[in-house]
Amino acid sequence: MPLQHHARLINAYSIRHSRHLLCCLKNNPRGIPSRLITTGSFRNGCEGQGRQSHDVGIKHHPHRTRILQTGTCRPNQTEADMLRAILLSVLVCFVSVQAQNPRPCIAPTQFHARAALFDHEADFVNRYLYIYDAINRRRVLFEEMDVGMPGQKFYEFMEFANENVMYKIDIRSKECTKSVPRQWRPVGIPANATFEGEATLGGPGESFVVQEWSDKIPYRKNAMFYIQFSLVNCYPIKMVEISDNNVTNSVTTSWYDLVEGIPNPNDFIVPKECQMAKWEKNMQFTHK
Repeated sequence: MPLQHHARLINAYSIRHSRHLLCCLKNNPRGIPSRLITTGSFRNGCEGQGRQSHDVGIKHHPHRTRILQTGTCRPNQTEADMLRAILLSVLVCFVSVQAQNPRPCIAPTQFHARAALFDHEADFVNRYLYIYDAINRRRVLFEEMDVGMPGQKFYEFMEFANENVMYKIDIRSKECTKSVPRQWRPVGIPANATFEGEATLGGPGESFVVQEWSDKIPYRKNAMFYIQFSLVNCYPIKMVEISDNNVTNSVTTSWYDLVEGIPNPNDFIVPKECQMAKWEKNMQFTHK
C-alpha cells in the first residue's frame, strides 16, 4: 500500500477523533476528561453510561434533557481495529524499505593484484604489483618497470601501519629511504559508509554489477573517499582519495587481475639496505 494512502488514512482518522475531543471539551467546560456532558446528538461520538442531569453544562436546547456521561472519550472497537491495521501496514512498509537498503560487503582481507595509481595533481600514472594484508595492516607495491623509459627510476614501497613506517626502495640501486606513512585506510567499506549507487560495468553478454560507497555525511560533510566493489565477491574495483578538500588533489587507484591470498610472505621482509635508511618527508606512492 503506498505511503501516501497511509497518510490519507491517518489524516482521516485524526479528523474523526478530533470530533470526540471536541465533544469532551464543548460539553465539559471545567475540563474534566473523565466526565462528559453531552446531548443526544453526541451519543454516537462518545461512549459511556449516562444518567440524566438538569441545569448542568452548556444548554443546546432549552427543552432538551442533557446526558451526564461518566465514561471517557475513546474510539469504538471498529476504529481501534482500523488504527491497528494502519500502524501494522506502516510498520511492514518501513521494514521493507530497510531491507532494500544495501549493506556493506566484506572485502578480502588478503589479496594480490595489479594496480594503477593516477595522481590527478601530478597528472601521472604509476602501475604496480599490489600485495595487501589487512590482518597485519601492511602492503607492498612493486612498481612495474618500463624498459621504454631509459633513466626512469622505479620503486618498491613497503608500508607497515602497525610500526608506523614506510620504506621506499630504488629497485635498480637498492637505495632505501623511510618516512611516516599516511593514515592507514583499509581496502574495504567502512561501517558508517554512505551508499552512492549501483551500476553495471560492461554491456550485454559481458558485464558485472558494482556498488559505490563513500564517507559522505549527507548535508554535513562532503565525501573525501569513494570506493567501488563488485557485487558478488566484494572485490575492490576502484578507489578515489581526495586530500585537503580539493578534488584536483586526489589519487585514483584501480585494481585488476586480483587473486585472494598472499603468494609469497617473504615480500614483506624488509631488505637489509633499509636498516640504516634516512628519513624522508611527504613520501608518496605516485611519482614522475
